[in-house]
Amino acid sequence: MNEPGRPLPFLPPQPPVSEESALQAILWQLLAQKASLYTIGESSSIPVETARELLSSLTFSLELWRREHGLSFAELAAILPENLMGEADALTAQKARLGGALLRTARLGRPRLESVALAETLDSMGSGLRQYDCRFFAHRIPGSIDYPLCLAVEEELDGILYFRAH
Repeated sequence: MNEPGRPLPFLPPQPPVSEESALQAILWQLLAQKASLYTIGESSSIPVETARELLSSLTFSLELWRREHGLSFAELAAILPENLMGEADALTAQKARLGGALLRTARLGRPRLESVALAETLDSMGSGLRQYDCRFFAHRIPGSIDYPLCLAVEEELDGILYFRAH
């Protein structure tokens, strides 16, 4: 018990949490939520490979959202995690819908000369967009593009960014 007038014991000052540590803590929390959604709450454990895929998807969507909103990593770390994942998933889904609109425009504007490679590529892209899972596998490239591109796409682009190229 503390005597009256005597100062209370205190903890020494704690070092500030680094931006990296704050982001890592958010990622772990969001990964746990994402895994729970993935298993529909049926399990608290998933295979390591699945966890890696979910983490890749999560970081892809969060980075897309961060860039779209012009936020620094510190500003991103200050946002409540429960709001963040839904916002990031919604933006990724919106980008996929815009990709679908671009694909429809490409189909309507394709040359009258029949090109098997172009037709197959557009079909593959359509199939890829229909199968694109922006909630759990947003980092995966939707479909395959076998047609030679007239404008090169950066090799490091993933997910819907590869399809939309911006």
